[in-house]
Amino acid sequence: MAAITHSRRILAPAGIAERFITAMNDRIDDVEHFKSIEKCLGNALDQLCYEICDAGRDDSDITRAQAIYQMLEDTKSEVEDARIHKECTMDETEAVLKKLLTSNDVDDTTKAEINKSVMLHQAYRSKCDKECQQAMSQQGEE
Repeated sequence: MAAITHSRRILAPAGIAERFITAMNDRIDDVEHFKSIEKCLGNALDQLCYEICDAGRDDSDITRAQAIYQMLEDTKSEVEDARIHKECTMDETEAVLKKLLTSNDVDDTTKAEINKSVMLHQAYRSKCDKECQQAMSQQGEE
């Protein structure tokens, strides 16, 4: 019976770092895309709400519009859940990148790239915090 051997490819810390840097940058792009989709769905829901509330509509139109509204609302919720999940994985990725920053096996060029990726994530977080504060202050004014 022949022995089965498995070849494993072991990446150096710099190779691991590059993969995490790419993952972080891709996730930031994905989350921005999710936010754009959420905004479009929110606008569509607002428009549909006006259509449902239009006094000139008959019951069958309203029933159809309500079904579409529910479908759009469910889709928006799914996109929001996906965005939140992606944001959580970004936090986990940042933690790994920060550990790699302290590794003696990672060269200075890679550490600079890691730092750039971490700063990009922190800038994204700061932007989100500001958007959240603005939204809360607008709700307080209403």
